[in-house]
Amino acid sequence: MRAFNLIVCAATVFVLVPDAVGAKPAPRAADLAKKVIPKVAFNGVSLAESLETLGKATGARIEVDWGTLRIAGVTRRSRVKASGEKLTLAKALDLTVASLRGGTEPISWFIHDNTFIITTQANLLSVRIGLARPSRAARSPRRTAPVKRAAAKPLRARRIGKVQFEAARLDGALAFFRDAANVNMVVNWQALAATGVYKHTPVTIKLTNIELTRALDLVLDLVNVDKDQYSSVYWDWDDGVLKITTGTVLDAEMLTRVYAVADLLHVVPNFSAPSIAMHGSRTDTEATGGGGTGLQPDGKDPFSDSPATADPSPAEQKAKLRENLIKAIQASSGLELWADGGGKGTIRILGNKMIVTQSRLGFKLMGGSQRRR
Repeated sequence: MRAFNLIVCAATVFVLVPDAVGAKPAPRAADLAKKVIPKVAFNGVSLAESLETLGKATGARIEVDWGTLRIAGVTRRSRVKASGEKLTLAKALDLTVASLRGGTEPISWFIHDNTFIITTQANLLSVRIGLARPSRAARSPRRTAPVKRAAAKPLRARRIGKVQFEAARLDGALAFFRDAANVNMVVNWQALAATGVYKHTPVTIKLTNIELTRALDLVLDLVNVDKDQYSSVYWDWDDGVLKITTGTVLDAEMLTRVYAVADLLHVVPNFSAPSIAMHGSRTDTEATGGGGTGLQPDGKDPFSDSPATADPSPAEQKAKLRENLIKAIQASSGLELWADGGGKGTIRILGNKMIVTQSRLGFKLMGGSQRRR
């Protein structure tokens, strides 16, 4: 029987590719992140060329979310100035993204499906919240929320060869997705009716070879025209059940989730010498949702001719990272959902743990911010 690899490209397109008979398995990205590069010398070369060089030197698969980076003001031609000797690939990537200046958002990287992904920090957070399992989950105030287990990921990975609805009833369309995904589905028709969406609401759409969850998003978008985030209809995967309900219902249920964010708070110093010495250590993450320098604190522009100024202390840099991390998460779902904007959500960072209390709607919007980009 021939084996197949599941490859995730930068545009999050899933493609099945047959393995070559007798071929050796590709090295794990987490192992490649530790591979040592004898010398790195990027002196104003383009970002595209820098990443291509690192990929060739280590055999790593590096994909770039150029669309999201372009929105953040970073392009293929953005200049990179990073150098060092005997660097691991992880540290080389840290220095590469740390040297990018002039963009509107911090740039980072993470590992997913054996691929190094370069994107914005806000997008990384969206991926992490959408794909990674929290280290602990609790429902506020009394009940314990079920941890989303591995069943959620196969739902995202499933594809549908053809979707063709011509003025089809919404209840029939949803039944199609239920059967295609082979999952339990609960539709809150009472809540949907309160926003003007009914079983007989017609939907017309034609799709080919698409992720099931993406197709479901597009169908629900049809009934969400001119609706705000509370009256819109969403799907939500909750402990093995695919629920269809409104933002108002999701907003009524508060959750508290705890995420490990040590890698997102990792400080990369600014280096001007060709050789560097990295203090401390970092743990290379597994292939699902991790890795990267995280949010870069404000620092000296490596391309500036201005006189050097004193670098902020490690504590100041860490504080800046924490501040930027919180702002990026809030921006991913909308400030109005957070206490700072009059909402209910809160974020606390204790040590290397990030404690997020937010409505189920807030978590849904955070997970969907990557698709909206």
